[in-house]
Amino acid sequence: MIPVTDYDLPTDEARKAGEELLSRGKVACLVLAGGQGTRLAATHPKALTPVTPIRQKTLLQIFCERGRAAAQAYESHLPIAVMTSSENHETIDNYLKQNDHFGVSDLSLFQQRNTPFLTEDRQGRVGEGPNGNGEALQLLCQSGIAEKWRKQGIESVIVLPIDNPLADPFDATLCGFHEMQANEATLKTILRTDPQEKVGVVVKKEGRIGVQEYSELPAHFEAPIAHIGLFCLSLSWVETIRDCELPWHYAYKKYQNQIIWKPERFLFDVLSFADRVGVVVYPRDEVYAPLKNARGDKSLATVQQALLAFDRKLLQQWDEPIPDCFELDPSIYYLREKSQKISNYILKMS
Repeated sequence: MIPVTDYDLPTDEARKAGEELLSRGKVACLVLAGGQGTRLAATHPKALTPVTPIRQKTLLQIFCERGRAAAQAYESHLPIAVMTSSENHETIDNYLKQNDHFGVSDLSLFQQRNTPFLTEDRQGRVGEGPNGNGEALQLLCQSGIAEKWRKQGIESVIVLPIDNPLADPFDATLCGFHEMQANEATLKTILRTDPQEKVGVVVKKEGRIGVQEYSELPAHFEAPIAHIGLFCLSLSWVETIRDCELPWHYAYKKYQNQIIWKPERFLFDVLSFADRVGVVVYPRDEVYAPLKNARGDKSLATVQQALLAFDRKLLQQWDEPIPDCFELDPSIYYLREKSQKISNYILKMS
């Protein structure tokens, strides 16, 4: 295993190529939303955590509204699928129905499976829980969603985790790169700022680009590129690997006052079946603000600061006064040209 050091950067050429794909309705989005938000000490699924500073929009609402805004901007059909779990499926389904799917015309849900938790000696079973995101593509196919998308003309699928509100469900640059390089999988990544950062890294294993989970890295292993769970995948390739078996990873956790092993499968392991994988590195502050913990550098407070900083950076493109506290209407993220009425997109604190 060696670290990957070669990568591409976002370009206008890739963005324009991606905008053409979006205009032709060739891209779909898969949102991974199986988490319960345990580390947030929440009483609701992580997907339903309010995060924006003004309207208190939830993580799921953000992605739905951005998907709707992208479809309107590109005047095309851009479907979204959400993978839930047995623990949150009903709650998320009801939430979306109550809010009319936030205007998304084609939104599908499917559930990930559970797996038993193992006792510390791995000889017994103690409860069960979601088995990770590794089977997301297999379940996307088994649910019939992948076939429906193929019949609709979808060629690429952008995959993102629910807990990162800076993730773009319809990133023109990412899908443009993916198409231009004829990749089977393209990773949207950032550079690591700390060798001890708890994030997976992009590596080469037996000549193939892949990801190594941070908890499974050898001591003192240095790799510059961080994997943040963002992919663009070719739908035709996804359908060819639907039955491929992925390895289990075991997390050492506390459950009901005892130590257990939690088996999980991870989506990044599908890269071992890909012959053509691209890596694009983005500025961290434009794409990565994960909500992981109740306190610390991945808490709600830091996420809201990141969202405000991102919106301020965007508004600097216009000569518009920037309020202290505000958020932007999602339509602004997909404007093809600078608007003369940019103030219409600014939601200020009342």
